[in-house]
Amino acid sequence: MMTEDAGKKIKLSELRRRLRQGDLSPEEADAYLIRTDGRAPFEPGLDFNWQNVEPDIGAQPGQARDRSALLLNTFNTASAFDRQMRFHGAISDGYEGPTLAAEGDSWFQYPVRLNDVVDCLGRLTSYPIYCTSAAGDLLANMAARRDYVRGLSKSGAKILLLSGGGSELCAGGALARHLVRFDEDLKPHEYLRSSYAALLDEAFSWYEQIIRDVMGATRPHPATVICHGYDYVVPRADGRWLGRPMRERGITNPALQQAITAVMVDLFNKGLKRVAGMFEHVRYVDCRGAVAPTQWYDELHPTDEGFAAVSGRIARVIKDITEGRPKQAPAPQPVAEGARTRGPGVLEDEVRPVRDPIGVSLHIGLNSVNPEDYAGWAGPLVACENDATAMELLARREGYHTRRLLTAEATRAAVVGAIEAAAKELWAGDTFLMTISSHGGQIPDYNGDETSKDPSDTQDETYCLYDGQIADDEMFSLYRKFRRDVRVVIIADCCHSGGALRRIEMASPSPAAAAGAGGFAAMLAADAVRSQTRARLMPDSVRTRIALEQHDRLRDYARQFRHIDENIMTSPLTSDIEASVLQLAACMENELASDGDEYGAFTGALLSTWQEGRFSGDYRAFHKAIQQAMTHHAQTPVLKTFPIRSDRMLSLRALSLWGPATLGRTSQVAMALPADV
Repeated sequence: MMTEDAGKKIKLSELRRRLRQGDLSPEEADAYLIRTDGRAPFEPGLDFNWQNVEPDIGAQPGQARDRSALLLNTFNTASAFDRQMRFHGAISDGYEGPTLAAEGDSWFQYPVRLNDVVDCLGRLTSYPIYCTSAAGDLLANMAARRDYVRGLSKSGAKILLLSGGGSELCAGGALARHLVRFDEDLKPHEYLRSSYAALLDEAFSWYEQIIRDVMGATRPHPATVICHGYDYVVPRADGRWLGRPMRERGITNPALQQAITAVMVDLFNKGLKRVAGMFEHVRYVDCRGAVAPTQWYDELHPTDEGFAAVSGRIARVIKDITEGRPKQAPAPQPVAEGARTRGPGVLEDEVRPVRDPIGVSLHIGLNSVNPEDYAGWAGPLVACENDATAMELLARREGYHTRRLLTAEATRAAVVGAIEAAAKELWAGDTFLMTISSHGGQIPDYNGDETSKDPSDTQDETYCLYDGQIADDEMFSLYRKFRRDVRVVIIADCCHSGGALRRIEMASPSPAAAAGAGGFAAMLAADAVRSQTRARLMPDSVRTRIALEQHDRLRDYARQFRHIDENIMTSPLTSDIEASVLQLAACMENELASDGDEYGAFTGALLSTWQEGRFSGDYRAFHKAIQQAMTHHAQTPVLKTFPIRSDRMLSLRALSLWGPATLGRTSQVAMALPADV
């Protein structure tokens, strides 16, 4: 019902005053405001209805875009204040039951015109909700502001409702650039470019960071996070976010448009479900099929009835939590009549154990090797065992389950067995950290994967273990054993470590040439010069003797990994490595890693940068800080990831299982990629 004043002319200054005070009924909002396209998906656009709003004399109303942003900000501020006042009012009235906190986008905070999820939950449950949501908000902004942490602290809530990712779902307004042109032979899922999956991965990366932040901030009794997927949004012919971008690509059939958006929604839900599955204290709510086709207000937002249906599903999960029911596989949800239930071309993942992410670490330090396995060479070093002991202490303080292997314990069987055991134990969201301080070596590239990329590269890089070497090809084979989205972090303080994916550029005479007159003598002279720096490098003379004496053994070893091709393993198009792998190495491929009296030069700089846990930046910032700490050393630390999806690891807090990075964290995926024909 319209209020008495609704529809009457109102001065712009008076309307603005009432907006700031939150003193405007939905009926008056309908009379004085009109809906426009927002600047981004899930950011409603608003403007004044100049038929009912009278500008003040001499006042300049400003540009429509600026007015919309100002109105939206005003509504967000007024709504947040109003909701917090209601929350504190309930507490003041003596409420002592469970409380909730909420952080999200326009599904949690839609300005005036719709009863959004938080509005509906306020009626469906008796729980006060401390809401910091804002229409148009992005996950990146939520993570940067951390209002959800303050909301949990101020409200005392043990449940956080989290909504976000809608902008990524719609490609930030640039959906056309992530679609191929119409082709009658294509299936719906084939219209989405690989760049679209990268956008969704960015959203899931932010979700994971926010969740880890919440878990870290509320330990030892972590809050439970409830996150929801979106229902099947509905493209409209004139819709800015879905309909129009598809028409730009010649996709005009409404049924095909709906089928493509169904795939988009399914991919989003699948990814969000996978992130939620990483954590014991996170519940994912599947909202697909809740909203009937007639219950959509626009392309992206349900009507009041649609929001009520979505809220009903969330309310059931809240009830399960407050009544102490454990997390379990989601039960089938009722589906609205006529609603789509699953898009084509999207498969579900294996079920992960119900627990929070864990970290397993392995710390290897060898001050010598077994001469019997290295052609009589013992390879004495000073600080490698200290490196491993210090890195194990660091990892234990960060919550890892640690294991340490020193010198004679660090056999090939022990190291490979420890890595394989971790691969069996760890699931998506878990972290495997391996640190190794030892000599770096090289063996002949018998399987040809190095020369296939560079004809002059005839060597595989190795880590020197006590009773033999482990080559980069074998490490690739071990990486393949880890499940999807396990984080594998390798920190290597060895020579050749920066060339784990490329050979070190050093002279490498053939065994035949080395065996000739003066060959070994020349190598020994060069080795004597290098030894003055006490580098963690297998001498050329030793490497060549091993190649000659162990030729058949090394050839048979390499043939075990003839299916491993470095170019394939590191390519985003061909790699079958499901884990995300990050390597932080002591030096570039043409440099030497220095040993030290207490720690290796690289490990010492790392520990100094870490400051016993006070460092809180991401891996990029960590790498840069270590580089700066080593300016007086003739070696440059190297940071790299593979496959390409592992790049999102760079933005995580270095070495930490919990908590956000406070330095260097920025969005790495651009919404609007260059369009092609």
